[in-house]
Amino acid sequence: MSALKAHPKVYWIWNHRRWCLENIPWGPGQQGERAFHGWKQAAWDKELFVVEKMLDVDPRNCESLLMHILSIQLSMLCSTVHAWDYRRYILSGMPSSRPESADLLYTSKKIEANFSNFSAWHQRSKTLASLWAQNKLDEKQSRQEGESLRDYLGHAILPHAGFDVRV
Repeated sequence: MSALKAHPKVYWIWNHRRWCLENIPWGPGQQGERAFHGWKQAAWDKELFVVEKMLDVDPRNCESLLMHILSIQLSMLCSTVHAWDYRRYILSGMPSSRPESADLLYTSKKIEANFSNFSAWHQRSKTLASLWAQNKLDEKQSRQEGESLRDYLGHAILPHAGFDVRV
């Protein structure tokens, strides 16, 4: 953990953590028993907690160090440098998946803390698109809520920047 805190953008640290998660054995007992899944789930939950704490410390942790530089062969390594990508990896690989609605709450919290957290906005857009595609969220209503948020933000930000919002 100390290496990750000191060097959060070193890809091999994230890759090692990923390898460790992928190689956690199932718990004792038989498949279907609570203990069988619980041990592995606890490790994935802890890793999600760690990566979200890393994002609390550095919400800008949103760019891969090697993006657009390395070849496609290394793209798997590059993606784990990025804490948001790693968080998506954890969420997709958990033995017991979390509802995507929880991701909307998480991204809302991140955006409220820092409106300029473009990675949180990006994750939110991916989550909304997924929920719309699965018909778990009404797209029209979501877009209307987005327009009212945009209007609110325009009135809150633009007058302070010297712009006239009555245009």
